[in-house]
Amino acid sequence: MVLSPRNETNFTSITISWQPLNCLLQNGQITQYSITYTEVGMNRLVESVNQDSDVLMYTANVLNPGTTYQFQVAARNSIGLGPYAAITATTTLPTGILEWYSLNV
Repeated sequence: MVLSPRNETNFTSITISWQPLNCLLQNGQITQYSITYTEVGMNRLVESVNQDSDVLMYTANVLNPGTTYQFQVAARNSIGLGPYAAITATTTLPTGILEWYSLNV
């Protein structure tokens, strides 16, 4: 599974998306995706959510500006949870950008 941040990152939210596993690698029909994310450097889980298999994106909200988060996604089927995809890290926009923009426009 390929996990990637989208161009929908702002000061307090990040949207990630992924491609489903190849049918030959699924080991059964995917019923859900499990999404987890952590704040880099804090070594604590921020949130873990499950969503339906037909939704291939997730938006994490109420994040801290200028902070890097690591996301992982795994597929779930009737057998259980599969391995998590490689970690993808992305950073919310820092608040200084908004302040600079408002002063220079």
